[in-house]
Amino acid sequence: MESYLIGIVAGLAFGGGAGVLKYLVLWRKIAKTDVELTTGGLYTRFGVSYVTNFIVLLVVFLLRKSLPFDFFTTILATAIGLSLAGKLVPLASLASRVKEK
Repeated sequence: MESYLIGIVAGLAFGGGAGVLKYLVLWRKIAKTDVELTTGGLYTRFGVSYVTNFIVLLVVFLLRKSLPFDFFTTILATAIGLSLAGKLVPLASLASRVKEK
């Protein structure tokens, strides 16, 4: 039982930390300023965001043999942490500011 709890905490911390860093790098400048945002730029950021999520989950998968706690709870908690951190940015307000080119 302790192994599951440690895996959950570690996964949430890793996924949440990666998600917050992804937000700071990709979305913070756009969310805080009135930068002109094009459809192509928005789709590029979404693509980089998806690739980042994949890489974070891949790292957990590749480290599964060396993790001292349960792998399944860790990768599930990592995915939940990434998802929750992704909710920090109000994407609906960004979508309303997109300029078609």
